Amino acid sequence: MLVDDYRDGNAFSEEEKLAANEQLERLLANPYFSHSRRFPSFLRFIVSQTLSGRTDLLKERTLGIEVFGKSANYDTANDPIVRVTAAEIRKRIAQYYQDPAHEHELRLSLPPGSYVPKFDPPHSVRAEEPHSALLTHGEIESGSAITTALATEHHDVIAAPPAKHGWTTPVLLFVVLLLMAAGGWAWWQNSQRSALTEFWAPVLSSSDPVLFCIADQTQYTAIALRDAQDPSKQQVLHDNLTRS
Repeated sequence: MLVDDYRDGNAFSEEEKLAANEQLERLLANPYFSHSRRFPSFLRFIVSQTLSGRTDLLKERTLGIEVFGKSANYDTANDPIVRVTAAEIRKRIAQYYQDPAHEHELRLSLPPGSYVPKFDPPHSVRAEEPHSALLTHGEIESGSAITTALATEHHDVIAAPPAKHGWTTPVLLFVVLLLMAAGGWAWWQNSQRSALTEFWAPVLSSSDPVLFCIADQTQYTAIALRDAQDPSKQQVLHDNLTRS
């Protein structure tokens, strides 16, 4: 069984190396890693170098050159791809082992601030494990360069959607309430119309000439009507309703 310490490659037995490589393949077959190109390359390199006893090669600049093809004099401060990749791998390893289905497997981990992997027996709990998904101090200092490196060069991390403006929802709510109030006022106005208003509404709202007829049956037996548009025209209506 592999123990929780760093050892020279010759100190790993063939059985231990086989167990470590088998666990590495389980990790890389998981969707947390299988959909990426740089994560498998990074993990394979650091595991193989550790099992071979060459942990002295696991430095940021060396990893940038060997894994990501950087030039020998590339600026690690402006290009934090190694730190970014290590941080993302720590997070994904933690997510992998959160699944109860993997609790009986050999635990491969990448301690914060180091690029040398460790191997622990199943069920073992490392002191730094709760923080394995967090960025180290050096990774935090990379700031916006981390986002730039991921988005422009390797495309393995999906950019977060732009933040929505906080004022949009209140404004929309205010407009809806205003429309509801206007509709309620119009309905109330219509509901307050009296019978007299309803009676005269057709007359008052019409644009056509209006003719008023008032008959006095006690004095006249006929009624003369003049055309409102042409007063010279006249029509006589005989009152047949006068009582005898």
